[in-house]
Amino acid sequence: MTLKGRFPGSGSIPTPSHGAVGELYAAALARYEAGDASAAALFDAVLAAYPAHVPARYKLANLHKEAGELDAAEAGYAEVLRRQPAHAEALNNLGAIHQLRGAPAAAETCYREAIASDPALPAPALNLGRLLIDAGRMAEAERVFADAQARSLDAGLFGHLRAAAGGGSGDARAGVANGAARAPESYVRETFDAFAGGFEQRLVGELDYRVPAQLVALARRRVGAAGGLDVLDLGCGTGLVGQSLERPGTLARSLVGIDLSTRMLDEARRKACYTSLQQADIAAWLAGAPGAHFDLVIAADVFIYFGELDAVFADVGRTLRAGGLFAFSVETTEQGRWQLLRSGRYAQSDAYIAELYSRHGLILEERLPVAIRRGVAGALFLLRKR
Repeated sequence: MTLKGRFPGSGSIPTPSHGAVGELYAAALARYEAGDASAAALFDAVLAAYPAHVPARYKLANLHKEAGELDAAEAGYAEVLRRQPAHAEALNNLGAIHQLRGAPAAAETCYREAIASDPALPAPALNLGRLLIDAGRMAEAERVFADAQARSLDAGLFGHLRAAAGGGSGDARAGVANGAARAPESYVRETFDAFAGGFEQRLVGELDYRVPAQLVALARRRVGAAGGLDVLDLGCGTGLVGQSLERPGTLARSLVGIDLSTRMLDEARRKACYTSLQQADIAAWLAGAPGAHFDLVIAADVFIYFGELDAVFADVGRTLRAGGLFAFSVETTEQGRWQLLRSGRYAQSDAYIAELYSRHGLILEERLPVAIRRGVAGALFLLRKR
């Protein structure tokens, strides 16, 4: 997770807030907060005039990290920490770079130092816990999340992760240990806001993620050359479904994208292939969606944030026109209807999916077993409304 937020005042080096340097920094900051990469040149100018300007140096390092320029980012964070050793955000982000480079021990050290420097900062606890889960150190991860809860950090976010690290839970009929049939909004928003900048490079480039294109291909085979569909992209992320719909030839007459993450929507907006992009929880949005309005609904890697899907299927069925298609992916499980995994994601069983589409007037057109991402088993489904 890259932090773009506050700069800690305690023990910080005073920086000029007036005059030419202050004005230049204010202009750079405005571009930075707007997601404009040209902010980098202005931060460089600030540092040329005033090398001790730690906030400018920190934010410039963030820009390098988000651009995949890890050497420059690491050097920037190191210089921030040389000037201000207790800079928790820089420690956290330096840890993320070590983790990206396959150095988990160095990453763990940075995350723990960040927590010690600023116990009220949630990102280092989130990153440390996930690092420990990846290493199979579940009991330690659970303690990290429990400690975060004890410090009055996001109860929903850390409660969800603590339950997952503690062994997860099953579907509602078997009893849900933490009472959560879906991930809290803060968990979804934190996850995607944190990784929006490098999302496609990490997921597509490194983890061989092809689900959006595969779901579009499933739908295209059924629709043929007709096209002209009104399409709803649930959890649109950076717009990979939109990109896939445009190649080869357009399948969509209109394309609406829904996502919780502001930064993901910013990335999707740059692709210029959506008729409308809206920031919303998809379940809440679907509940108020117009009936018989869409020809195709796509949910690519979205149901990993839901265990119970009954309401979602009901609302998708309602908003589809007769003969409309519903294409989605799931991670798979054979334990009950759905399961909260140690990863913090949810998986659904084939039996549960069959129960849902039968109940809500949908017919199975195709099921395709796939690797959702490298090493993660799942399936793609294409349903049709009766």
